[in-house]
Amino acid sequence: GNSKTLMLACVSPAQSSFEETMNTLRYANRAKNIKNKPVVNTDPATSQISILKKEIQFLKGQLVMKSCPENGLLLYNEGNQNATIEINNLREALVEEKEANRKLEGLYLKTL
Repeated sequence: GNSKTLMLACVSPAQSSFEETMNTLRYANRAKNIKNKPVVNTDPATSQISILKKEIQFLKGQLVMKSCPENGLLLYNEGNQNATIEINNLREALVEEKEANRKLEGLYLKTL
């Protein structure tokens, strides 16, 4: 399943070995037509650990999303200081853009 197979067929040009050579060639031809599907060997414990690690990452993401107060500060952070700063900067920029939009809407409504 998960390895390569090599077949070596030994043939002889001698007339006395003709029948044996033909049988060897027929067998080699049949063996050539065998198709294997490779399968990755996995340890059940290793795959369970991988699944649990993914679940932990998902739950950490859920915790981050639930621990974000309205001001945008993250209460839970595992070494992502730059990402936290960038998220907070983007949130501040969004608030500023919303305020600018409100002002523009107010000016537009006054012109009507």
